[in-house]
Amino acid sequence: MSFFAFQQLSGALQKVWNAVDIHGGTTLLSTGLTGDDARMARAAVAARARLLEPNHPAVVLARGLYGAKDMHAAEAVRHRLSLDEMLKVISGVRSAVGEEIFITVGVPGGFTEKQPIILEDEDFYNIARAGADGLYTHKTTLEDLEEWVTKAHKSGLLVDAYIAHPDDKHLLGIPARTPEEVGEAAQAIEQ
Repeated sequence: MSFFAFQQLSGALQKVWNAVDIHGGTTLLSTGLTGDDARMARAAVAARARLLEPNHPAVVLARGLYGAKDMHAAEAVRHRLSLDEMLKVISGVRSAVGEEIFITVGVPGGFTEKQPIILEDEDFYNIARAGADGLYTHKTTLEDLEEWVTKAHKSGLLVDAYIAHPDDKHLLGIPARTPEEVGEAAQAIEQ
């Protein structure tokens, strides 16, 4: 890992711990509109939110793109939003809230998309340069997740991943049906 990546990862993790400390042992992640609209992001920060999450389905919905009128419809077409558009969103939110706020982002290719979207090392680097501290992902296989984490860490981005019930309307994480399977999935993700 490069010195740059190490510094970025360390700084991002410190932002999370600072938020937890400020809020007395727990904290809140503000997502959706507050992560995608710089005005709302500033309002969330003024209300003491310290973690924001711009994400591509919320951008699709907020802008009414591709006919999306609700989040379910936005999830179905989220892959159509370009990474370049998300880079603009990330940059705008970062400019609006400053460097001390943790920004994790959902970008096209970060979920199990309807159409495969491959992000290269340069894309991860550009996400970090735009102002992201981390990526959140809804990858549904450990293999995809491992590749995502490797590329993200190389560019200094933290990753948060999810575990999801396999019967959910949208599979948004590593599938696990029972508490035992959740425990196994969590251990596998940590590795």
